[in-house]
Amino acid sequence: MDESASYLQSILGTDKRNPVFSVSKHSQTGQFHVYYGFELFEIVPSDRGDTRFKLMVAHLFNVGIKLTALHEAFGVDPRTIKKWGNALKSGDAQRLIKALAGRGGDRKLTPAVMHFVRMRFPAIYRGDRYTYSRRIREELKELLQVILSGETLRPLLGELKAQFEKGESQANDAADDTNSDTNDESQRMPGRHQSPQTDTGKQSIEQPSEGATEECEGNEETAHGLEEPQSPSPYDKKTEPDNRKESAEFFETRWCSHLGLLLFSHPLLSLVQALGPSGATPVCQWLSQVLMGASNLEQSKLISRRDLELLLG
Repeated sequence: MDESASYLQSILGTDKRNPVFSVSKHSQTGQFHVYYGFELFEIVPSDRGDTRFKLMVAHLFNVGIKLTALHEAFGVDPRTIKKWGNALKSGDAQRLIKALAGRGGDRKLTPAVMHFVRMRFPAIYRGDRYTYSRRIREELKELLQVILSGETLRPLLGELKAQFEKGESQANDAADDTNSDTNDESQRMPGRHQSPQTDTGKQSIEQPSEGATEECEGNEETAHGLEEPQSPSPYDKKTEPDNRKESAEFFETRWCSHLGLLLFSHPLLSLVQALGPSGATPVCQWLSQVLMGASNLEQSKLISRRDLELLLG
């Protein structure tokens, strides 16, 4: 489609009774573009059986546009336009459904019938792409005692068919993308799915014998002696007394300012993990001063560096 050759043709302009609404028709898509002043209000298909088309005409009638002008622009009978507009203005949903359904629709294509068709359509259409309309009408006759013609159901079935095929297309595209990603990953890592027995150049992993296991268990104390020493604890030199009440000095009590920084302990610890202890310490101290309001040197005099050291290291 050549977008450069497309244009909008005005079919309904403004007048004294209607100073703001105007409608133009797209030269290639045939859709109606409704404008409110210079702003695009909505885009409506040109199908006269479409509910959006009927609502657009009803809205234009209710805002005061003449029936003759609407009849000349859209080719709809003035009595039908008036019926649509009055039903929309009433606010009665059942009345609006009957008015938009057209002649005979109020007697057969009820909300219950439409709900049944929408519920049964996916299962029937998935297994039968040719006689699905006849099967749905047979079930309506058997279960709801409603006899409908194929022409009556044609607009609703066409809408459901388009929705079903669109959903299938999206599902297939998603499956293709998943398969493509899997194939790309397999190509990048060709040895991922190979059995380790096929690599003849690599030595097999030998399982330790029972004697070796017993030897390791016997040297457990030696193995513990080879472990790296842990960082000293501030309470390593203190021993727990027999009676804690007699020695209140066991747990040291001291004042610590800026405990509100504990609310930000999680992001600060994330910085430590990302930058390492040596690189994160100055960054955490600077961020802590900013969080406590010391954005410049003059305001930092209210900060207790000793307490910051206790909290941040």
